[in-house]
Amino acid sequence: MMSMSSIKSWNLVGRIGNISTMSSVCRYKMWNFHRVVVVVLLVLCTNIRTINSELELHDSSSNIERCRDVIDLVLSREWGHTSLVASSPGDGRNLRVCQASESSCCTRELEQTLHSISVSKFQQDMQVASSYIKFMISTNKVRFQGEFTDIIQNAENRTHTLFKRMYPFIANQMKGSVIDLHAEMKLYYQGAMLNIDRTVQDFFSYMFPYVFQYMVDGSLRSMYDNYRNCLMRESLQEQIKPFGDIPERSAKQIAWTLEAARLTIKSLNLALNVIRSTDTLDLTNSCSRALLNMNYCTLCEGHVSALPCYGYCLNVMRGCLASVYELDTKWNEMVTSLTAMIGNMYGRYSMEDAILKLPERISDAIQYAAVNAATIKEQVYNLCGEPHRTRRSVHVGQPTVAVITDRSMPLLERSDIQVRLRNFMDGLASSEGFYSRLPESVCEGLNLPSLTAECWNGIDVDRYDESVVGSGIGQQIHNPEVVVAMQRDMTVTKLMNELASLTSSLNRATKLPDLPGPRHESWFSDDDSDYFIEGSGSGSGDEYDDDDDYRYDNTNDIDSDIDIVFTDTDPDTSNEIEITVRSQQNKPGSSSSNILSSLNVISASVIAVTVLLQHLNFL
Repeated sequence: MMSMSSIKSWNLVGRIGNISTMSSVCRYKMWNFHRVVVVVLLVLCTNIRTINSELELHDSSSNIERCRDVIDLVLSREWGHTSLVASSPGDGRNLRVCQASESSCCTRELEQTLHSISVSKFQQDMQVASSYIKFMISTNKVRFQGEFTDIIQNAENRTHTLFKRMYPFIANQMKGSVIDLHAEMKLYYQGAMLNIDRTVQDFFSYMFPYVFQYMVDGSLRSMYDNYRNCLMRESLQEQIKPFGDIPERSAKQIAWTLEAARLTIKSLNLALNVIRSTDTLDLTNSCSRALLNMNYCTLCEGHVSALPCYGYCLNVMRGCLASVYELDTKWNEMVTSLTAMIGNMYGRYSMEDAILKLPERISDAIQYAAVNAATIKEQVYNLCGEPHRTRRSVHVGQPTVAVITDRSMPLLERSDIQVRLRNFMDGLASSEGFYSRLPESVCEGLNLPSLTAECWNGIDVDRYDESVVGSGIGQQIHNPEVVVAMQRDMTVTKLMNELASLTSSLNRATKLPDLPGPRHESWFSDDDSDYFIEGSGSGSGDEYDDDDDYRYDNTNDIDSDIDIVFTDTDPDTSNEIEITVRSQQNKPGSSSSNILSSLNVISASVIAVTVLLQHLNFL
């Protein structure tokens, strides 16, 4: 029989065995749990790697697609071969300007190509902004050049016709002088350094001996050179003033008008040169980099349709055009002065009145000398003595004084050129402030998004939050996009000096000359319609034949002729000399016509009596 101690020992061993069995079970269960956890974790990791791979594949596909859009754009605009564009985003850190992100569709070669294109685009944008002003100036310059030249040519043609029809006895002698006078007008208008005032007065001085011979003395068929030189002396003509103040007045009018016309064309040429120079102005390195970033770095990010923000564009343009802005004040001053001068090219100082009516003033001068013949002859005799004369030299010819009525050469309509001048002045005035508005004009021409819209801000497609700086060099110190040197461009400085010099000339020319004496009333009507004559504006003035007979259309303007005709016999040759003094009477109807007719009759009668007394040896 077992003892109690043995029984207790056996129970203890049993309990220990049970505990051991339970521990083994727990260890088995924990092992299974760990296995499950490991399996789950392995599954999760596998899925995560798969998801990441799919995401990476999606991103890569999207980037490749964006670079393909860039390739299509490069091909469509013919910027180069597809090799310029990365087939998939590459490292953008090797680019010089377009470094907005680490991955880029651009290669270094594409970036260089886009840099050149951005400079060309800027120049094109500048040309578009200035296209209206250039068109207005260039078309008006060509038009005014043609009209001014035609007026001078028409004046030459009319002067030839004046002498041919009204003063045929001196037409041949004055023909060369008329050609020279108008040739120098053209040269002066085209820029030659001539004293046109002196040229015009010399023309009248050259004409005086012939007028004295045929209109004042009336009895000289020929004249010795020494006597002719005495009559042409400047001191003599200043003293006796055979043509009154007509030469001086005409010279001042013509000189001012030609100077105004010349300065007008010179101003338009300079204006075109200024605009063309600023259209193609050399850009600084900072400006060209900013233009590249603004216009084309979006492509490197794959944003083929994104446009720059308006404020971003303004900062770039104001930085690039900071030096050009300095031209604005000088440009405005030139425009103001030119407009003021053109405004004075009206009335007595218009091209039509000063130059086209020169033939009428020449005739006025001749008639002035004829009316004052007695006084002029006496003064000439006192200063030069009496000319040598013989009986054979007796010859008198009195010109016909009549209004030219042929209408085969229409003159330039004054209203037309005045309207064109006024319209041009209005258009020119609108160009004031052109250079101060130029940055806005360029940006507005790009049709950019508004200040609040999402757009390319130089880094990403988003809002542009930088402050927009003002215009001018002094404002660019705060420009966030362009680094601007605080000194003016040399080309701009040169243009400013040229504008300032021209403005000074315009201001001097704006002051009208003081014309001597009271305004001269022409022997002719003030109506331009009375002065339509044969020829054309492009002719040379040499087309008439010296053997033409001089006929007048006097159906409407002339009532009757008064011819005083008498004959004498040359004692040396026994040839009969016929002396004719002719005058014409205008139809009654106006006081000026009646006065002119009376003067003609009196002048013709006096000359006839003088010649008759000379033939009878009473004088």
